[in-house]
Amino acid sequence: MPNSFSPAHRAFNISQAVVLLAWGAYGVYRDSLWVPGRRTSGGLLHGPSAWFVCAAMVVTAANLLTVVVDHYDTRNNEHQYRRFRNASQIVAWSLFLVGLVLSIVHNADQTLRATP
Repeated sequence: MPNSFSPAHRAFNISQAVVLLAWGAYGVYRDSLWVPGRRTSGGLLHGPSAWFVCAAMVVTAANLLTVVVDHYDTRNNEHQYRRFRNASQIVAWSLFLVGLVLSIVHNADQTLRATP
């Protein structure tokens, strides 16, 4: 039996995907991608680290849109959508962590150069 998701759930996923794509594209365009923090105001990513985090946002948007596609797909293949969602979560988190590590390494490198 195919999955059925409520219109509110589908609309929420579509809106979140659009926000992520716009946020990532704007951040890469400006070369200043803001990532919010839980206990801080967040941080700005530049260069390759911003690109990796933006790629994570694109993969996350694809993950969110999978629910919408799965709703309209009448075939009995939910296991394939679930597998894609699981794999895309792993890829998105990996890209995000690579972006953060690059940012930390880059900032540490600049700090070492600036120290007399």
